[in-house]
Amino acid sequence: MFLPKHPWLRYFTLVALWLPLTTGIWLFSKPVLLDTLYLSVNPIISHSFTQSKAHIEREGDTWVLGTVILQKEQPEDKSRRRYQYLKIGSVFQYTLEIPLLWAMLLGLAPTSWRSLLGGTLLVFGLIVLKVTVSTSLQTGELLISEAGSYVELLTDNYQQLHPFPTAGIIILKALHLILAVITLLSPVLVTYLLQIQAARALFIAGQPASQIHED
Repeated sequence: MFLPKHPWLRYFTLVALWLPLTTGIWLFSKPVLLDTLYLSVNPIISHSFTQSKAHIEREGDTWVLGTVILQKEQPEDKSRRRYQYLKIGSVFQYTLEIPLLWAMLLGLAPTSWRSLLGGTLLVFGLIVLKVTVSTSLQTGELLISEAGSYVELLTDNYQQLHPFPTAGIIILKALHLILAVITLLSPVLVTYLLQIQAARALFIAGQPASQIHED
């Protein structure tokens, strides 16, 4: 197989060659990734928004955020009771960085299984944080839109819904933006972190000889 002579081009070619295989493995592991993501995020959401009984329901690959919010008027009238549901959509798209990470690590150090495992855990942890913050943000916005509604703490025991603070929405939006950027860059950052010597060697090898001499 022909590979470019330049170290950087050769590495990018190897990553491109690995990518179809890592994408196939990623698609094959979809049920495990989704189950793990759900088991990680749902308890955090349920614990954080206990008053509205927020929870995540799964409809195939799609997540739906559910809350138990009653009518603003006469909540004890069970015929007028309603539940709020907000479609989050398919969360599998949040894990797109994983196959790219695998390809980058395999292109740099194909025999380092520790890097593959450790890198996967690091990136998946970032994905869990991003999905949790995103879901919390949507929950907060839903609760703000339902200000003045009621929740049922116990049977026939109603309490007005606590308003979600606007400052909380601002903080969650900022966190979501930061996590989105970090997660997007995570394949590069994690590859460098776990294979720092190989990455530096690749960088130096790709520099012109005159520039290396000057450094």
